[in-house]
Amino acid sequence: MFDAQLDRFLRDMLRFTKDRKGIGLAAPQVGVLKRIIVADIGDGPLKLVNPELVRQEGSEIMPEGCLSIPGVCVEVARSTLVEVSGQDARGHRVEFEATGLLARVLQHEIDHLNGRLICDYG
Repeated sequence: MFDAQLDRFLRDMLRFTKDRKGIGLAAPQVGVLKRIIVADIGDGPLKLVNPELVRQEGSEIMPEGCLSIPGVCVEVARSTLVEVSGQDARGHRVEFEATGLLARVLQHEIDHLNGRLICDYG
C-alpha cells in the first residue's frame, strides 16, 4: 500500500483539493474507499493514512463548507484541540496535536472516513 501508487494518489488528491479551492479531502470523496486524507491550510500539505482522533478538547461552533456538497454551509461544533495518530505516505507512524483551523479540517475529513457529513450536524 505504501508505494508509488499511493504517492500519486496523494498528489492527485491535493491537486483536486487545490483546483476546487478546498483545504481538505478524504479518499471516499473521490470514490476510493480507503482511510486516507489530505489537508493544506496554507502551511504545506499534510497526508495521512489510517488517521484516528486520539484526544479532543474544547469546543467551538463555526460554519463549514464541503467539496462534496457545493454551496452548502453548516454550523458545526468541533473540538479546538485534537491529537491525531496515523501513518505518513511511507507507512511511518505519526502522532501530533493540532489546533485552530487544522484541528477543524482534520475532524471534518476523519468524519468523511466514518461516513459522516456536515449536513449530519444540521
